[in-house]
Amino acid sequence: MVLYSKLHTQELAMGSLNVGSLNVVDIVILAIFLISILIGFGRGLVSEVLSLLTLIAAFVIAILFANTLAVYLTHTATVQNLVSQTSGTSGASTSEPVSYMALGVSFGILFVATVFVGMVVKMLLNLMLHTGILGFGNRILGGIFGLGRGYLINLVIIFLVQLSPMASQSWWQQSQYVPKFQSQVVWLGNTVSPALENLKSTFGSAVGSAMDEVQGAVQNMGNAMQEVPASKPADKSDTAKPDKTEAKPKQ
Repeated sequence: MVLYSKLHTQELAMGSLNVGSLNVVDIVILAIFLISILIGFGRGLVSEVLSLLTLIAAFVIAILFANTLAVYLTHTATVQNLVSQTSGTSGASTSEPVSYMALGVSFGILFVATVFVGMVVKMLLNLMLHTGILGFGNRILGGIFGLGRGYLINLVIIFLVQLSPMASQSWWQQSQYVPKFQSQVVWLGNTVSPALENLKSTFGSAVGSAMDEVQGAVQNMGNAMQEVPASKPADKSDTAKPDKTEAKPKQ
């Protein structure tokens, strides 16, 4: 936070922008804006929005209906045999009503199917909207959408860079466009920091418990491995002696 305020006060004192003094950072920021706008203009607003909505819908549908599809699939004879064979070779348990393998396959099927349907709908709408005034308006709105997307991309990049030692470099501090994002960067830092702390604590506890379970399993496996070699030599010696005694009378 000190870094944000310090950089903010230093860079705002530079005054108005001078196009002739743009450095590499400024050129990269402008390039991100330009590429995002061109992509949005070329694809149109409908295509851009549908692409985003399709991904969201694919995740939601896959999460909501993966278990239902997995139950349906696992009740067919062909799928049951396939799951049993694959689980037997991989060592996975098939005692549960729905295996993790079936859930994963169902999730993938629903996700891919939803994305495919979204692509078909997007293609049909683009064919209708890429002609006449509607097509031009769709492209203009797509360019505006690309402008907003480029701003968000630059904001996230600047936020991440200012968390690193690169923010103290002269080529970064001499940028004319970075100070324009500082108020939003500070807001993003204040918003994201509590969430990151909660995620870090939750993830750390989960990893800790998982590591404890792994260590326990490894110790049990090590104990079992140590017990097996101790019994094998005794078995060999016991079985070898009767063979010799039985062989003598036969000769």
